[in-house]
Amino acid sequence: MTDKHCPIEEESSVKEGEGVDDSHNNEKEKGYYSDDYIVTYAGGRKMSRKHREEYMRQINESEGFDITLDLELNAALGGPVVPLRGDFYKPLCTELSHMAIHKFNKENALNYEFVEIVNMTAQLGGGVWYYITFNAKDADAAIKTFQALGWQGVSGDLEVSFCRFKKSSSHEGDTKSPNSDVGTQCTCHLLKPLYYCWLLLKTGVIYLCYY
Repeated sequence: MTDKHCPIEEESSVKEGEGVDDSHNNEKEKGYYSDDYIVTYAGGRKMSRKHREEYMRQINESEGFDITLDLELNAALGGPVVPLRGDFYKPLCTELSHMAIHKFNKENALNYEFVEIVNMTAQLGGGVWYYITFNAKDADAAIKTFQALGWQGVSGDLEVSFCRFKKSSSHEGDTKSPNSDVGTQCTCHLLKPLYYCWLLLKTGVIYLCYY
C-alpha cells in the first residue's frame, strides 16, 4: 500500500516525556515562521512573512479545514494545505463525504444524510488528503456541519480517516470568503491527474457493471 503521509497530524503530536509547549513555540521550532520555511505563490514569488504566519495560524487552528485567506498558492509543496476553490473537486469530495457520513453513522448508531459541501482543502502526501467540511441532516431534518479527512491514493482508491462534528476555530468569520475562485488554476494542475484517475476508474466500473 502507498505510504500515506499526513504532516499536520505529525506536527501536532508530542513525544513521550516532553512537556506540552505553546503551539507557536512548536511551530517556530519546526521553522514555519522562519525565513527558511518557504511558501510560494503560483508564480513562484515567495509569500511574505506576515501572510505566511497568518496562513500557518489558520492551518494549525483549524487542523487544515478552514483557510480563508485568498492566496494563490503553489501546490507543489507537500506540507501546506491548499484551498480548493470552485466546483471542480466537488464530485470527488461529495463521494468522500458520503463515505464519511456512512462511517460516522455506523460508528455512532445515527442516521445522518449528506446535504452539501461547505468547504474543501487538500494536502499532498502519498496521494492527496482532502479536508472536507460538509452539511448533513438527521431524521428530524436538523442540519449539522461535519468535518471529514479523506484520502485518494495514486491509483484512485478512496479512504476516510475520520468524520466528526465540525470543530470551531478562532478565525471563523474572517472577511475573506472561502468560496472565491482565487487559487483554482494553480492548485488544479497538480491535483487533476489524480482526480482524472479516480474518474476513469469510476466510469470503468460503471461500464463493466453495465455490460
